Amino acid sequence: MQGPICPQTGQTCLPPWTAIALYIVFQLFERGGRSLSRTLIPYFAINIIGNLLSLNDKRGKETNLELGPEAEEEEIDVIWDENGTARYRLLKDRRIVDFDGHTIAWVDEDGFVYDYKGHYKAFYESGILRDQEGAVIGQGQDPIGPKPIIPNKGLIPEATRPEKAPTKPKVKKEKDSPKKPEASLLWSQKMLEEL
Repeated sequence: MQGPICPQTGQTCLPPWTAIALYIVFQLFERGGRSLSRTLIPYFAINIIGNLLSLNDKRGKETNLELGPEAEEEEIDVIWDENGTARYRLLKDRRIVDFDGHTIAWVDEDGFVYDYKGHYKAFYESGILRDQEGAVIGQGQDPIGPKPIIPNKGLIPEATRPEKAPTKPKVKKEKDSPKKPEASLLWSQKMLEEL
């Protein structure tokens, strides 16, 4: 079966898509396939490096680029500061801990953050941790609402298993109960431990 005849030469013509495919194949092999390897090798190298980083070492300890499986099971959010450094973890039991496992504060059902002496320190809502004036202390993985921009979120460090939770003090919510702060686009001048 022959293709269409070219009117200028009288020979069989190739359809345009076939000619383009043949041109690409000839260009790739004209240089001994080097151009093909240049495009594929970086892809495979990145994939291999990523796989190696996700492997566990021989002692069974996780790499320091991601949380271990037990930490991920108990974690709700990771909170980054204004420099893009991962500072805190919000656990399923509503505790805020640092990556060394120290318990810093706890979040009540309304989002108010208290220390373990019962003092109101901050407010957490929709992935944003704010101080009492509404300035942002840190942002979670998917923050929603008014907030300043974090230029680049850094890697999540290896997390140590959190220490046992201290007993939460009873918080009286009467006339002196805290109010939700007005959202600000500014960063707080203090970290949670300093409030």
